[in-house]
Amino acid sequence: MPSPSNQKRDEKNGEDSSSTARQRLSPQQQLEFQKEQMKMMDRFNTHVESYPINVSFPAAISPRTSSLSSSSTGGSNDDAKPHPPPLKALRTSPDFVNLRLLESGVLFNDTQSLGDVSTGLLKFIKNMESTGCYDGVEAVINLDTDTDTDTDDTTGGGGADEKQKTKTLNTRLDIHLAEKKWYKIFIGGNAKRSSLESNFPKLEFETSLSLLNLRGVTDKSTVRYAVDQTSAPTFGVTHDSPLYSLLGDAGGDALLAFFKESGSRVNCRLWGLVDTIDWEYFRSYKEFSRSVGVTLESVECGSAGGISPESRHEPYQSLTYKINHRDLLPRRHQTLPYACDASVDILSHAGPNLLHSLSYTHLTNGYYTNNKYNPTRGYDVAFRAEVAVPPGDVGFLKWDGRGSWHLP
Repeated sequence: MPSPSNQKRDEKNGEDSSSTARQRLSPQQQLEFQKEQMKMMDRFNTHVESYPINVSFPAAISPRTSSLSSSSTGGSNDDAKPHPPPLKALRTSPDFVNLRLLESGVLFNDTQSLGDVSTGLLKFIKNMESTGCYDGVEAVINLDTDTDTDTDDTTGGGGADEKQKTKTLNTRLDIHLAEKKWYKIFIGGNAKRSSLESNFPKLEFETSLSLLNLRGVTDKSTVRYAVDQTSAPTFGVTHDSPLYSLLGDAGGDALLAFFKESGSRVNCRLWGLVDTIDWEYFRSYKEFSRSVGVTLESVECGSAGGISPESRHEPYQSLTYKINHRDLLPRRHQTLPYACDASVDILSHAGPNLLHSLSYTHLTNGYYTNNKYNPTRGYDVAFRAEVAVPPGDVGFLKWDGRGSWHLP
């Protein structure tokens, strides 16, 4: 039996001889050789992606551990080797993770191709990381045993039907989650814009406290306080949670059955806000606002590490109901202390009033274009509408929208 050193020497000699043979080829022959290698790799990848596997239910959920170096600094002494840190218990619910896997296209206890499972896992990892509750998500497919599965294959020999046996790999899925801390504290500065029409953002000092994933369904609770450069304070409280987790067993099952591919991503946000909206440069008044509301979103967004609806790379819809107590203060005249520098319409609406409104937002976010930031083909739509309804002191209907159609 050859020794390992002889085997390594033989392999090295084989590699040297093959590289020498390639060097003897002409440039045209080398190009043809590279094309054949690429074709072989494509055929191999296609074969691997089409290989049938069966993922057993449920997936195993565990914390993700940091990789440790296999080499130690103390020779062969076991005491000198680094020991892995103790694993912390996960806050994330295993049922929530398996539900997200199903919605991403991973079918448990059913035959799928390896390529379809990989595509579903990539979608699952992207969705989980976008919640802002994880530093990283890993999915590992572990092979168990080979199982023979009969598939009908008609052959031409003698006109008889013969069954050809193919092998389906039984696999199990391991999900490793690197959860963020259950709390998040932020103290720093920010740029505040009162609205999309404001061209002059104000600097503000902000402090906030967020509680992440306490119920195990990527829920987030945030308390925020900020003061801008004009000493106008802002105080806000929000709580985000998947809607199905708030509806109980019967209501949650009905919601998941209705939204088969994204039921667990439908988000419910309960929020309250005390803010000062500065319209003095545009409409000659300030608005002191104290509001509470409920927002239903097609996908989770917003507070505690999430991303804004406009920054997503997928369609977004939301429905908001709010109760807003507003106090409109017209701008004072610069020289006359008892006069107001505002229009008659602004003065007629001065003072406190109560607003009940229902608003709807629909954004495609460049999903139907070939490139979100530099599109040359497809279309993009953004639409917002708000209607004020009784009971309340005001009534109106307003909407704005934009659309673009790109032709190559």
